[in-house]
Formats: sequence, C-alpha cells, structure tokens
Amino acid sequence: MINIEINDELVERLSALEHDQWCAWATDLSLSEKLSRKRVKRWHESMKPYEELANETQEFDRVW
Repeated sequence: MINIEINDELVERLSALEHDQWCAWATDLSLSEKLSRKRVKRWHESMKPYEELANETQEFDRVW
C-alpha cells in the first residue's frame, strides 16, 4: 500500500490541475454546444490560471 501524505501543497496542486481540466472541458463545450450567454460569460470569468482566481472560486476546485 502506498502511503501519501495529504497536505495543503498537494491539495493546491490537485486543485490547480482540476481547474485546468475544467477550463479545457468548458472551452470545448462552449464551442460545441448552444449554451446561454449568461453561462458562457460566467464561465469565461473563471477561465484564467488557478493562481489568479479569487480564493472563493479556488475553493470550488479544492472540494471538487
């Protein structure tokens, strides 16, 4: 069994990775599906590097 220590650094790295994956998914979906302008605008506001997101928005990636 592998013993992995879950610490704040690991959580942040995984959260940033999750955010990158979400950005790719949301970009692809927004180009291929008919989404409301409101949704696309809301998503676009979060399509930036994880480090530039407000802490409140980063928390979504942490708990996901």
